[in-house]
Amino acid sequence: MKNNLKYFRCYFLFFLLFHLTYTSSQINIDSLKKVAEGDCVELERINSLLCLSKYETPIQALIYAERARELSHVNKYYEKEGLALEYISLCNRRMGNYTSAIKASLDALQIYDRIGAIDKKASLQLQIGSHLSNEGNYKLSKTYIESSLSSFQIRKDTLNMMYALINLGETYRRLFAYDSAKICFKYCIELNKSAKNRLVEGYALGNIGLTYLSEDSTLLAENNLLKSINILSNLSDVYSLACYKSKLAQFYLSKCMDEKGESMLLECLKISNRENLKEQIRDISLDLSQFYEVQGDYSLALNYRKNYELYNDSIKNLENVRNIEQLRSQYYLKKKEDDILHLEQENKNKNIQILLSLFGVTFTILLSAFLYYALHSRKVAYVKLLDQKKIIEKKKEEIELLYRELNHRIKNNLQMIASIFSLQAGRYCTRETSESLAIAKLRVESLTLIHQKLVPSSSNVYLLLNDYITDLAENLIFSLGIDVDLQLKLDKIRLHVDDAIPLGIVLNELLTNSLKYAVPITAKARLVISLLKKHDGFMIIIRDNGPGLIEKVKASKSRSIGLKLVKSLLKQIKGEINQTNDNGCVWSIYLKDSELKNLKL
Repeated sequence: MKNNLKYFRCYFLFFLLFHLTYTSSQINIDSLKKVAEGDCVELERINSLLCLSKYETPIQALIYAERARELSHVNKYYEKEGLALEYISLCNRRMGNYTSAIKASLDALQIYDRIGAIDKKASLQLQIGSHLSNEGNYKLSKTYIESSLSSFQIRKDTLNMMYALINLGETYRRLFAYDSAKICFKYCIELNKSAKNRLVEGYALGNIGLTYLSEDSTLLAENNLLKSINILSNLSDVYSLACYKSKLAQFYLSKCMDEKGESMLLECLKISNRENLKEQIRDISLDLSQFYEVQGDYSLALNYRKNYELYNDSIKNLENVRNIEQLRSQYYLKKKEDDILHLEQENKNKNIQILLSLFGVTFTILLSAFLYYALHSRKVAYVKLLDQKKIIEKKKEEIELLYRELNHRIKNNLQMIASIFSLQAGRYCTRETSESLAIAKLRVESLTLIHQKLVPSSSNVYLLLNDYITDLAENLIFSLGIDVDLQLKLDKIRLHVDDAIPLGIVLNELLTNSLKYAVPITAKARLVISLLKKHDGFMIIIRDNGPGLIEKVKASKSRSIGLKLVKSLLKQIKGEINQTNDNGCVWSIYLKDSELKNLKL
């Protein structure tokens, strides 16, 4: 049984590809067939066909794989096409068609070279090495397997390293390098201590058992083979079991354990016939023929010898070797042609890059010229804008100067009018006339104070109302010569000049009345002025500790003119006024910001 492990190596590689590509262990074959034959998208059909090619018999699997390759090629799914070729290779190998198997593997390798699939290329090199080893071309097989092992080691791909070590160890065994073979298998077992892959353990133990058989270390061989068979039985790996059992059967026959050896050989032949495994059928038929010849059962020996001759004639090793070399030559020739085409394409790409570079330079120059013109135009416009801004600022300064001059002149004129009222009041003898002129003088001074407090801004002229109330109250107290306790609670408020003038006169009237008539009988006079911000405006509260409004009106009827003036002026600015008596007279003025110009609280 010189080549009785060739089929096992093929099946091992087929299982490797299945294990790396799919993780599911339960496949619904009927569902896959419906997808493969149905009207679904091409990619789904391709995947279903590839999956079916792993679970059907070799002939049916080959049909599915060929259909998957054809669909992948038409739809330009190059990676799927390479995978389909790998399955085609394995199917042919299972049926003993070595030439077709290696041709498919080399075609897949060519596709992976073209698309740059380095990871898949390493796995495919391992597959090709296994095929070559089965063909007896062990030296070339060793080259491919070692190349794949180096790639797996660089990527630290432990699982693929273990598969490559099993194949490399088997190749060393075929080259009679038993020590190297054992090193490979033992290294694989050591790596598997962390990976804990039962399938790898079963293969490694089985192959090292075969190596010990080759060295006539029978006890070690039997122990390792039995361990492997036990592991693979639990995994239901019937193909590998057939291989190892056939070798163990030879071992039993050599030890005169004829019944056990014969039973194992017949069991292996049954599996091989069911799966149409030509090499396995051939080798087991030869073993049975020799066994029955020794037993003296020449009829059975002749039948199995004929079966051996039938399958042996269908396998032509020498022709396969020549075809393999021819295919390898074609592969490398095609690779050279692809390299030439690649260089030509690179030259075309370089020419395109040069044209694009020239276009880019030209575009850059034009863009730079356009940007320079745009920036220059913008600079000219900016200079003009600065000149216009300077002119506007100058005009603004002139307007502000004119306004200040005008406001100064108005203030001086009002002061002159107040002085005239003061002189006139001193010339009249009647108290009523002098008092009226004095009140008129205070009104004019309140207007003068407003013009004195006005502040020009970029958009408006405004009055700080809190400052104005403070100065107005202090000026009135000083002018009337009254000893009064003045209390101020003022929030900061800016008021437009159009609203400030009438409000100033109103405040002058109310403060004058409070200072003149709110004189308590026993206590010191007190005047409390509050300026309070509200959410929609502001409020002014003037509170004294005098006798109240009713007594004041009875004491002097002159106030009626002032009150009318107050109501009239508040009506202009749409203000609200309210008077109450609370231990004195209390005036409340409320102004809404919606009725005022540019009020800023």
